[in-house]
Amino acid sequence: MSNQSQLKVVIDTGMFDPKIGASNDVLDICRIASKLFKTDFYFSSQSAKSDCINLLKYATYIPLKSIPFDKKRPFQYLKNVLQWVIFLRKEHIDVVHINYYSWGHSSIFAAYLLRLNIVSRAGLNATVNNPSLKLIKHYVANCKEQAQSLISSVHRNKVHIVGDLVDVGRLKNAKKLELPFFDNSKKLKILYVGQLSERKGIHILIEAIANLLEKPDVALVGGDWDANGYPLAMKKMIDDNNLNDAIKLVNHRNDIPSIMKESDILVLPSLAEARPRIILEAMFLGKCVIASSVGGIPDMICDGETGLLVQPNDPLMLSKTLQKLQNNKATVQMLGAAAAEFAQKDLLPEHTVSKYIEIYRS
Repeated sequence: MSNQSQLKVVIDTGMFDPKIGASNDVLDICRIASKLFKTDFYFSSQSAKSDCINLLKYATYIPLKSIPFDKKRPFQYLKNVLQWVIFLRKEHIDVVHINYYSWGHSSIFAAYLLRLNIVSRAGLNATVNNPSLKLIKHYVANCKEQAQSLISSVHRNKVHIVGDLVDVGRLKNAKKLELPFFDNSKKLKILYVGQLSERKGIHILIEAIANLLEKPDVALVGGDWDANGYPLAMKKMIDDNNLNDAIKLVNHRNDIPSIMKESDILVLPSLAEARPRIILEAMFLGKCVIASSVGGIPDMICDGETGLLVQPNDPLMLSKTLQKLQNNKATVQMLGAAAAEFAQKDLLPEHTVSKYIEIYRS
């Protein structure tokens, strides 16, 4: 295959969920590469075709699902492998890209039999005796932390750190909200967006807000706040600290860029992360970001220049950081502007997609 020939790529998305960064990465790869490079995309998904409506704009749906090896049903597995072999040969596919590899992935085995280039996202733990790991030729990750288990294994030489993906056009073209999202325009507007899990450190942010004498206008957006477990515990924590007037709880929404445009600061107090997409979006929108110094975040934010870093699990430090910014909007705006400049210079998704294409063609 020459460098100028049409490239054909199959991406197995696993469960496609537009709320998850890995699914959005697939969407951005297909969107950018199909436009800027000679690339045709096909995709398979464990999700229903109707759940992949955005991906259908840039890739062709395959009504064929990949399955893991099951020694109790070997003939079903072999039948599925044969179906994949027939499809891959018929469509002259060059690359099979796996978003989530499993045990003896049938599409991986079919691609191996045809000697195709097999690429996988590096987001899962490397189980030494997983047969799929030996067949995959390249692993892609947005940062070292995402691929740490692979980097620490015999597969380290297969790992490529490619960078970040984000839909900049979607951010810039976000419509203005019909009604104001935040209640008090004079107060500092703080936004959290993400999963409702302990790893995200929402309890750290709530405690930090409780420590402030003057309460800002806070919105916690994501997931389902009516669910049991961590969301229920956080609602109780807010109630116990008399913060119901200061903190708004909002379930997942599709207009996050519009909401973010109304905010002053994005806060992500995570206990563990790779390189969160929401930080990229905030930086491209010129927002000040306060985030925990964990995972790949310190590579995204230069403390005091393009945002502010705090120690994880330290509500007092987060509270003091917010306190300094409450009466200093000039600093908030300065950090946001510097973040936008850095994002436009060093975090453009087109650069990342070009690296994917190099790996696909290798």
